[in-house]
Amino acid sequence: MEIEAVIGANIAEAREQRGVTQGELGKQLGRYLEKDWSRQMVWAAERGKRAFTAVELVAFAHVLSVGVDQLLTPGVEVRAIDMPSGATISRSELFEATLPSEPVREVFHDMQQALADLVEDLSRAHDRAGSIGTQLDQARRLTK
Repeated sequence: MEIEAVIGANIAEAREQRGVTQGELGKQLGRYLEKDWSRQMVWAAERGKRAFTAVELVAFAHVLSVGVDQLLTPGVEVRAIDMPSGATISRSELFEATLPSEPVREVFHDMQQALADLVEDLSRAHDRAGSIGTQLDQARRLTK
């Protein structure tokens, strides 16, 4: 996944949590940037369709009351960030580059690992439940 898509998804999530429309967010950004962003510009940003400047990241973070590091942090399903050269940066390498201090990094890494483990466990449980459901359906058909 590209970093623009990560940032865009995080912007959309923060905006939705605050109950702000794309148009309202665009107007709020205009107070800090040279001009308002249109709803379409915000839509494109939220879908990872544009690159961000540092000042835009700061404006988004300020308007949405989140840290820039939160905008750069991928969800647990993202294992690596694709770079323009074709190289990838793992999620742990990205955390090392964006988190402020070693204690915070350790806690965050532990939390992310626990969440990743939970997602994996839930996925296995879902697969197992599907298998059990199939077996129950087969048993019902045999008893008819």
